[in-house]
This record gives sequence, structure tokens and C-alpha cells, in this order.
Amino acid sequence: MSYFRLPDTSKPRLLRFPLWVSMWLLALFTCAHCGISASGEKPAQELAKFALRDYLGREWQNELVFFKVDAALVGRKDAVLMDANGREIPYQWSTEDNGSIAFLASVPKFTRVEYKLVRGTPKTAPNLKVTQQPDSVEMVNDKTGIRVYRNSEALQRGPIAGVKLVSGKWVGSGQLNWPGAPMDFKTTVLTDGPLFADVESAYTSSTGDFWKLRFRIIAGEPVILVDEEFSGPAQAYYQFDAVKDFGPDSLLWRAGPTATTNLWKNLTDEHAFTLEPWLRWASPMHGTWLAFYRDDSPDLLTIGARDPSNWVEPGKTTWKYAIDVRNDQTMRFQLRGFKRNWMVIALSKKDALQTQSDSAPSPQQYIIKHSDLPLNRIKDLIWEWPGQVEHPRLLATKREIDDFKANFKIDTNRLK
Repeated sequence: MSYFRLPDTSKPRLLRFPLWVSMWLLALFTCAHCGISASGEKPAQELAKFALRDYLGREWQNELVFFKVDAALVGRKDAVLMDANGREIPYQWSTEDNGSIAFLASVPKFTRVEYKLVRGTPKTAPNLKVTQQPDSVEMVNDKTGIRVYRNSEALQRGPIAGVKLVSGKWVGSGQLNWPGAPMDFKTTVLTDGPLFADVESAYTSSTGDFWKLRFRIIAGEPVILVDEEFSGPAQAYYQFDAVKDFGPDSLLWRAGPTATTNLWKNLTDEHAFTLEPWLRWASPMHGTWLAFYRDDSPDLLTIGARDPSNWVEPGKTTWKYAIDVRNDQTMRFQLRGFKRNWMVIALSKKDALQTQSDSAPSPQQYIIKHSDLPLNRIKDLIWEWPGQVEHPRLLATKREIDDFKANFKIDTNRLK
């Protein structure tokens, strides 16, 4: 007697289901074919995607990046940007590079992430605000802010009317020295968010001299980025008093491998510090950034140099381009020529003065982020390439190096 019997396949069998089961299966297959989930939600239409990958072992956080997109996408209001975890994040359309999308990206080290632009209605908006007041334009986020003159005060005091510190206090002023023909002045809001905002201050004269500044503030970042272009008389300069109404009694800067502090009252020379884009370890009181603070305040204000290559025109810049920080805590910016990029950083004094055993001081971390090593620049470098060469070299392949080593004859007389 057999307990197992093979089915009789000589005759076809019909599977019979109740009518309601058949209709349910038909509806399920139809939903799957049309791209509709069983819950009734239709997947959002994908419009574009943007991939980022870390090759350097660095944790990238809140980095402003730009990706070129199809011109037909620019300006659309029915699109939502999703991060790698499927969460909506804010973005901004930009007219730079004939149309691009900007957003704040985060990439874990040695990880690839993908952002997707899909059809939908945006719901998130960062805390960034631009207000045009009678005398100035104000740009603020939840970390810092700047006021830029839009009236005749700019012709005497320069463009900056104030900088917002972590505590909410507004500080700073300046004095403009521009000999020669009278200047015209105009302040223009170039873009007003929601992710970043740009304001331009432009000075022009009938002789062709000019000074143009662009101020940028980014959502969630305690920085103000300043890009300048100028061509003025030899005696023209801007005396920036970044700490007016602040009254700091101490300074912080990078001296060698660690940060160093000192009291302002100990600085007796007229020229207390030199702020320049290239670091000189052997030169005392020189640096790429300088921070001001006081003992009874929670604030720390940093001025730092950005993009060193923009500070000098080879063969043309024959005058002093560094910023002279005087013992009255003012800074002298030359306006003879030609370009200069720098930044203002508003930080908590407590956080900035903490000893960093495995990284640069907090102010320098922001200079690295927004000048030395921004993700927006790194993402466009070539990190992968096709081919079988194991160790790409500038002048020789690995095989050529091996052949050279195998046939190289050592002359022991030349080793003595």
C-alpha cells in the first residue's frame, strides 16, 4: 500500500474560486500593473534624482549643494524633494548655471545617498527671513543675521549696518574712505530664500571705479558669506568695526596646531593682528581667522578669510592685500583691487572655546566647510573612472612602473 500518490496529469484540472475571490485577485493585479499600492496610494512621479557619495571619510552635515536640472523643471511649484530616508526637505530654485536646484545635503562617511525630486506640494520651509526696512535690508535665520544699508548712510559707513550674535544682540558698523569722484550706491535683494538669501551692495563712480559686495545667509548656518569685487583709488579703504556695541576683551585665533587666546589689553602694538588667506605658522599674530569675545557675554564673533585664490591677481596685486586688525579692534580692508571672499561667524562662546583634541577649533570648522572643503565643490571632482589600471598615475601605469623597477640597474657608487 502506498501512502504517496502522484497526481494524474493526463487530464487538465480547472481551479475553481468563488466569484468574490476572482474579482479581488483581478483588482489586485490591476493595481500592481498600474503602480498603485494595495493601500490605495499612487507612488509620486519622479522628476529628477541627485546622488552624493563620500570618498574621504568625512561626515558632511547641512551642506549647501547645487545640481543642474532640465530648464523645464526650474521654477516648478508642484515638486517635493525627498532625502535618502524618504523625508521631505526644503530646496530652492537657482538661475545660476542656466538653472539649478539647491538644497542642504548630509552624507555619512563612505556612504552614497540619493535625493529625489517628485511631484507633490512642498510643506516644509526653513527659518530664513528677508525684510526690507526703510534704512536697511535685514536677512536673518535662527543662528545669525545681517543688516545692509540701503540709504545714504552707506556712503559714510560702508555697507554693513549690523551683525546679529547668538544672544540676539546686534553689533558692528564701519567707516568708508573713498577719495575722488562722488559715489552712487544701490542695495538689491537678489534672492530671498527659502533656503538661502543674497543681497548685493554696489558702489559706482563716474570715473569707472566700483565696489560690489554680495552677502549670503544660509538656513540653519551661523555664517554670513561675503564676496567682493572692487577697483578703487589707491587710498580707498573700508574700516570695519565688527564689534561696535559689543566691546570684547579677548581674542581667539589659531596659533600652530591649537587655538590660542589673549586679552586685548595685552596687545600694545598699533597693528594687533594680520588676517590673511594663507596661514603662516612662523609669523606671530597672523591667521586666516580671528574671533572676538568678552568674559561676561555668551557670544563669540569670528571674521575669517575664504577662497585664498581670489585675494590676489598674479602680476597685478602689488600692494598689501591682507586685512590689518588694529588695537582699537577695527579692521582695514583695502579697496584698490581686485577680489576678496570672507565670512562672519556667530557662535556660542562656550562651544567655541572648548578644547578640540581630534579636530580644528569650532570657528575653523566653519571655514573648512564653507571655503576649504565644501561638498558642493567636492561632489564635482572625478572620484571614479573606468579602466583596468589599478593605480592611476599622472605619468605612468602600474605595469610601466613594474617594468622600470625590474630593469633598473643600481649604481652603488652614486649611493655613497
